[in-house]
Amino acid sequence: MKGLATLTAVVGLACMAGCEPAPGYPQDKSLTNEWLVRSYSDDAINNAVIAQHTLYPYHFHKNGAALNELGEYDLAVLVNHFKDHPGRLNVRQGDESTKLHAARINMVMAALRKGGVEASRIEFTDAIPGGDGMASERVVKILEKQPPREPASRAPTRTMGVSSQAGAE
Repeated sequence: MKGLATLTAVVGLACMAGCEPAPGYPQDKSLTNEWLVRSYSDDAINNAVIAQHTLYPYHFHKNGAALNELGEYDLAVLVNHFKDHPGRLNVRQGDESTKLHAARINMVMAALRKGGVEASRIEFTDAIPGGDGMASERVVKILEKQPPREPASRAPTRTMGVSSQAGAE
């Protein structure tokens, strides 16, 4: 019986030693979970940046051609993507001058070249991420010029056989 207890203890200790996380991984389970969530989140964010493929004025320092921290991150994601996949890169002008917009595009082109992306693989546009359409800034400006309209009168509606004005009588 004594030999069985010793054998059980030895096997138990051997199993516990095999449960150690690999080097480089957090030892604490909560840290491991945090690392996993961050990894999945980073992938989702990177996929969104690639799908959007757009740099907005808020990606740059105010009134400057240099990227801010968010712009540097998004451009780094796009550089890694464009190394293997040609595509379109939208650099939105917004309310900035043509001269500043051109300086921003030149800065982005230089960063792409530095990252190993051939300029011929990239089409630069000032478009919205979804393709053709009208930028929301233009829609707002157009609507501001329109005279206000009267709201439509509220007609009775039916939901699941009950009138919305049932208790009004």
